Amino acid sequence: MEKNLTWQRGSSVLATIIMALFGFTGLASADNIGDTGPDSSNIISTSSHSDFSAHNSNWLDLTNSNWQSAVSGNATVKHNTNGGDAMSGDAANHNSSDFSVDVSNQGGASNMSADNIGGADASISDTGPGSSNKITTTVSNHTSVNNTNSIGLNNSNSQSASTGTATVSGNTNGGSATSDDAGNTNSTSATVMASNNSGAASGLMDMMAPAGGSISDTGPDSSNVISSHVSNDTHVTNTNDVSISNTNNQSAQSGNATVSGNTNGGSATSGDAGNWNSTTFDVTAKNN
Repeated sequence: MEKNLTWQRGSSVLATIIMALFGFTGLASADNIGDTGPDSSNIISTSSHSDFSAHNSNWLDLTNSNWQSAVSGNATVKHNTNGGDAMSGDAANHNSSDFSVDVSNQGGASNMSADNIGGADASISDTGPGSSNKITTTVSNHTSVNNTNSIGLNNSNSQSASTGTATVSGNTNGGSATSDDAGNTNSTSATVMASNNSGAASGLMDMMAPAGGSISDTGPDSSNVISSHVSNDTHVTNTNDVSISNTNNQSAQSGNATVSGNTNGGSATSGDAGNWNSTTFDVTAKNN
């Protein structure tokens, strides 16, 4: 008995095209071709293209202006038989400013994982003798990150403190003349942090590297090809422009203390005059 066996020549093509854009998830799973018989033509083609672009622009302009003036009045004791004390009061200014600014630009926009990239687990098996088997994986990544930070700090402080004049004059028995203290205090603290994290650019490319796939058990005289093509194009631009201006003007003057023209005069005391200023700027620009 003669038995005739006829094989039908097969042609199998699986094509997976992945367009990975901003925020896309759940792309392609594994592709498999099996049991196609002798002299078959089997192709698994995976194409993945990622285009990631991030533009962050931050303009910060902080302006703080402070003008203060303190003046105590004049104290006068004169033309008395028994004159008391003349005392001019305190004159003081105090200013405190605190700035805290934190700018963070995160470049991690893609939610893709390596398991979601097609071609990583593609396989062709049991295709028989004389078959043509080909797995092609093409990955193209284009990443552009542009961060621009412009920070300007302008702090101006102007203070003036003046105590009045204390005068004891023209008295039979004059008291004391005391001019009190004049003082200014100013404190400024500014903290500015700008952080640009563009690490997602390299991370995205690592995730999209093809694993290649596998071809097995294809029989004699078969043609087996695994081809992987990776193209990475990355552009990261960071521009930081920081301008700080600090101006401080302070004036402190204690008043005159005068005891004159008295039969019995007391003491004359002029108070202290002082200025105090503290300025701290902490600016950090970090580009990852």
